[in-house]
Amino acid sequence: MNWEEIYRRKVVDVDTALASISSNDRIYIGGGAGVPKELTGGLTRRASRLRNVDFIEALACMQGCVSGAYCVENPYIARHTSILMEKAFHYPEKLDKAGILKRYQKRYYFMEHPILPRPTRAIDGDITVSIKKLRQKERILMKLPQKDCGLCGSPSCAAFAEDCARGEADVTECIFFS
Repeated sequence: MNWEEIYRRKVVDVDTALASISSNDRIYIGGGAGVPKELTGGLTRRASRLRNVDFIEALACMQGCVSGAYCVENPYIARHTSILMEKAFHYPEKLDKAGILKRYQKRYYFMEHPILPRPTRAIDGDITVSIKKLRQKERILMKLPQKDCGLCGSPSCAAFAEDCARGEADVTECIFFS
């Protein structure tokens, strides 16, 4: 059996996924998986019937969008949704401060290597061409939906507009562009 068959067997609709969640369960959601808003919304609606559910989300976008980068959601609404879910599921629980302190003293939370900044890319080597491409980027950005959904493969509409201005992407790759 190949990976596609295994994947298809695991795919279920939102209602089936929600019905499989019970009290005392632990739910892991990876942002890159493109979790539908219906799932997080359904969890919030079922919160009164569920107890002690650990909801662990691996965030994928810089704004910490609920359900990851492939969820078409405004970052502010996403944050609001995560606050509502936190209240509904009674988070955060009390922290084990002594355990955290022990791990801290053992340098558990410390990084082994510094995070180095990524080098920035110039739009073009010629300043005149760069200015034209920046103007083109702004025109393209004004036409985009400003949802920062990531469905085009770029992390934001601004990054996608810059890719289009560089000639590395086409505006039609935005699913909202018509």
